[in-house]
Amino acid sequence: MFDIGFTELILVAVIGLLILGPERMPIAVRTVGMWVGKIKRTLGGVQKEIQDELRIDDIRKKADANRKAIEGRMQELQEETELMEAPVVAAGSAAEATNDTPENAQASAVEVQQPEAEIAAEEKERAS
Repeated sequence: MFDIGFTELILVAVIGLLILGPERMPIAVRTVGMWVGKIKRTLGGVQKEIQDELRIDDIRKKADANRKAIEGRMQELQEETELMEAPVVAAGSAAEATNDTPENAQASAVEVQQPEAEIAAEEKERAS
């Protein structure tokens, strides 16, 4: 990290021993060790918080993507439902307008769903 070799550490220790003396040197080394430990713990906590925030951000992005996919699928299903309900609604409103019986309304619903060519063929058969 700081690119300090063994010889530099020995040099710092010898200079510290000369300046502080043999009585205060162990206390100074313990104090420096405690500071280094506190700094490492603080940096580890900061790293953990950053990683947690990044993980939370990824989870939010995935949740948004899933929500958008679900909404898109729900829209597709809603459109399909509307297409399927349209003939039934048309037959029901036609039966209400003519006050038909349920059997005639059901026949009307079948007629609404059949293609025009089939309806024309059935009308010809009824006429003959």
